[in-house]
Amino acid sequence: MPKDSIPSVIPNRTASIIYGITIILTGIYYFYYSRQISPSLPKFFRHSFIVYTIGICFFFAGFSIVFDLLITKISGYLLALLLFCLAVTIELRGLLNSAEELKYIYAQGFIRDLGLSACGIIVSNFKRGQIYERKHNRRRSKPVQPLS
Repeated sequence: MPKDSIPSVIPNRTASIIYGITIILTGIYYFYYSRQISPSLPKFFRHSFIVYTIGICFFFAGFSIVFDLLITKISGYLLALLLFCLAVTIELRGLLNSAEELKYIYAQGFIRDLGLSACGIIVSNFKRGQIYERKHNRRRSKPVQPLS
């Protein structure tokens, strides 16, 4: 590591686990609040089957990110695509068609979903060995000599 670079405080693997857990919780949220989520979808998606499918996708994507499975790369990209589609179909549509008092909620959700989709791409672009880089590249300290 160059002398002028700042060392990372939180390892990549820890951040990936936290991100995966939040994605799993989002999937559970889609199951628990499916009735409340259905009306926010476009008319041709308002079936609860679609909401449950989205919840399953979130759950399995988070599961593969947390446990760093071989499919983490593809699931990260598919998660990013899912979040982008949700941002466009729910948040952007709400931002353009809602009352003035609700626009800030949809604007926050749109920006949040775009940021989370970017995080999905970042997590999927980690090389499998790169996630554990910090653990294996630590300098070994010299053993302490006992006092004689």
